[in-house]
Amino acid sequence: MYLSKGKIIFSNIISSVMLLISCPFVFIGIVGFLMDFFKFLGETDTGIKRELRQSLGVAVGILLFFGTILIISLKRFQLAGKANKFNHIFENDTDGVILMSSVSVIFGIQENKFIKLFDKMIKKGYIVNCYIEYNDTPRIILANQSEQLVAVKCPNCGASNNIKAGQSGICEYCHSEIQYISK
Repeated sequence: MYLSKGKIIFSNIISSVMLLISCPFVFIGIVGFLMDFFKFLGETDTGIKRELRQSLGVAVGILLFFGTILIISLKRFQLAGKANKFNHIFENDTDGVILMSSVSVIFGIQENKFIKLFDKMIKKGYIVNCYIEYNDTPRIILANQSEQLVAVKCPNCGASNNIKAGQSGICEYCHSEIQYISK
């Protein structure tokens, strides 16, 4: 398991509370702003316009504060969702090594942005039991997987491949299906 379910659940609870608190205030801020804005446009009395400007300022302040909380809560939900997607990819891996370039394509973002995203998930504790190895080609190493790897000879091209014991995989060289058969 590469996902810290406890961290994800806690984060989702906090995000839900933030969302429930911020949504009504954002709505109130939008309604207040629009009402005051249109009153301001139609008003000719300078004294009333001054009061409406203050009221507009309060509405903008409410919108900025609670809008920021709303955006933060949505980003937290999004990050937790991506962590779940990572976990699915990791659990289906056969050799314990995942190239950053391949996963960045799955997520549809540039490799350098993907590395920052992945690093953020590790720092927040959403993703566990893996780390980033920075070589010529950055890759994710799934911890404690090397003990479970076995060398399998490809039946098609004869190349040696490492896969998890008891699983099948794809040959790195000819892309044929390979499978570990216990003796």
